[in-house]
Amino acid sequence: MIHSVEVYSFLLETFHTNAEAWIGLKYDCATHELEWADGQKQQLNSFRAWHPRWDQSETNSGCIGNHGGEAPYMPVAVTQPPAGFKWIAKGGKKEYTLYFVEYPSGKP
Repeated sequence: MIHSVEVYSFLLETFHTNAEAWIGLKYDCATHELEWADGQKQQLNSFRAWHPRWDQSETNSGCIGNHGGEAPYMPVAVTQPPAGFKWIAKGGKKEYTLYFVEYPSGKP
């Protein structure tokens, strides 16, 4: 979960991906809320790093699904570092070959 500029900077400096990578966040199309994979809601005042055109769907209406129906959510990924490592969301395409996994360290 990317809740701070420090975590964001660590990911940007450490990982050099050749494709978009899912960050464990989804945009709920019905409630317009952001939710992390562990169920925590992204707070409005939390760190965010949105791409200027964050809705990367083919139709510019990210909540349209693969078969033209309503999609319940859009996964949020980061762009490749050369493009700024910014957050984007996609509606129809919900497949990412890369994703970040956060493992507990056992330390506070």
